[in-house]
Amino acid sequence: MGAHNNKELKADDLVKHGLVSLELKTDNRLHFKVDSNEEYSVFFDRKTLSWNCDCRYFSIKERMCSHILAAKQFYESRIKNKSEKELERVKFAVKELKLTKETKKSKDLLMLIKSYERDAQHFFDKKEYLECFELCSYVFGLLDSAASLGFIDPGDARKHYKIEQDD
Repeated sequence: MGAHNNKELKADDLVKHGLVSLELKTDNRLHFKVDSNEEYSVFFDRKTLSWNCDCRYFSIKERMCSHILAAKQFYESRIKNKSEKELERVKFAVKELKLTKETKKSKDLLMLIKSYERDAQHFFDKKEYLECFELCSYVFGLLDSAASLGFIDPGDARKHYKIEQDD
């Protein structure tokens, strides 16, 4: 138990002091650099959903090392920050929009947009940040579609997003 806590404390310290960076992102892999006394490479394989590190501890024990914990923490923090930013943008956009046509289709679309907004908030609250981010993307797609079809006026959100409406 103590070793596990030490690894977590070391990982926290590495992230806190900016010693972790995302170096390369491909379809199959994420490559992180962790500068802990020596420079280590940490990889996340997206196909196998596995983490690897080139440090001695990982190569001998094949267990989670502090470098992997730091890379995971760093990446999760980035996803959280991006999700939080997108959720705020969604809330602003939904608050600003106004129906331009009072039809069943436009009301249904508005209900769907607001439902996705609530779902995004729900996933953010559950700390499922990737799902939150995905739902925010859906909301923006629906907003763009609704504006293009003339169902909504995006209001001031038009200044901040790529929501366009033909005039």
